Amino acid sequence: MKKLLPWMISFLIIMSFILVFFPKSIYACSCIEPGTPSEELNNSKAVFTGKVLEITEDETNYEKEVVFEVLSTYKGVTEPQVTLYTGMNSAACGFNFTVGEEYLVYATGDGRLQTTLCSRTAELAAANEDLKELGKGEEPEKEVEVKEDSGNPFPFSIVLVIVGLVVIGAVIFSRKR
Repeated sequence: MKKLLPWMISFLIIMSFILVFFPKSIYACSCIEPGTPSEELNNSKAVFTGKVLEITEDETNYEKEVVFEVLSTYKGVTEPQVTLYTGMNSAACGFNFTVGEEYLVYATGDGRLQTTLCSRTAELAAANEDLKELGKGEEPEKEVEVKEDSGNPFPFSIVLVIVGLVVIGAVIFSRKR
């Protein structure tokens, strides 16, 4: 045991040194019970139902960017598509969205929308109580893409150049005679 004691002390000193001088960030999520749907509607920047179109992970900021097709809106969203952010996983209070699934989302944030595991955000199928209290949402404003049909000027330009060359050629040919 006497031979083992110096090794144990050395190990403890080295481990203490590593833990003190090379700390690793850890994440933990602690939530309080969310309010009623009406309270959370008042406290949220945006509330909407939507279908997840795309999820992009940002390892640097330890978050996910989630793009939704907005199905109905209760507050703060007018566009047919919205992007929001959430933590990378549940340890960072991130909500676990799935592409193709529909959700009722309560979002907060200044400048950009974000949601957490601690909000009333839920899969649409599990949000009956909320939907009953919130009532029917409004449809988002649809952006109408107006395409100006200016036609393709390329064929017209070619015809114009050919006609011009024929006229110039005819003038030059007639002067030579």
